[in-house]
Amino acid sequence: MHYENPFVSYSIKHGVLHMVCRQGVRITLADARSIVADRLMVQGERPLPAVCELTGILDIDSDALEFFAREGMVLISAIAFITNEKRHLNYLVQYFLKTSLSAIPSAVFSHMHQGLEFLKKHS
Repeated sequence: MHYENPFVSYSIKHGVLHMVCRQGVRITLADARSIVADRLMVQGERPLPAVCELTGILDIDSDALEFFAREGMVLISAIAFITNEKRHLNYLVQYFLKTSLSAIPSAVFSHMHQGLEFLKKHS
């Protein structure tokens, strides 16, 4: 299945949910709620490991980040973030990982193949 909204492209390949952020997006709390609702629809309400490419994100407000880090992780069994942009590593990902993912295997990688290998170990 493939689905897109103005913020994220979703697909499921080999049992892994792939989420690719569109270029130049800015995400508010309302956007975050919509993104998670779409993700749950694509998943069919079943738990899956996920890989999330963050490169397109320009900005995300603190309420949206908090929502993603808490309620936004429903039905994610493990997650690999893919980025090599310093702003993502310093702000988005580190905040996210420190806030809520202690029970969910999670890591940050600069290459997709690394993230997929990580998810294989946690599926």
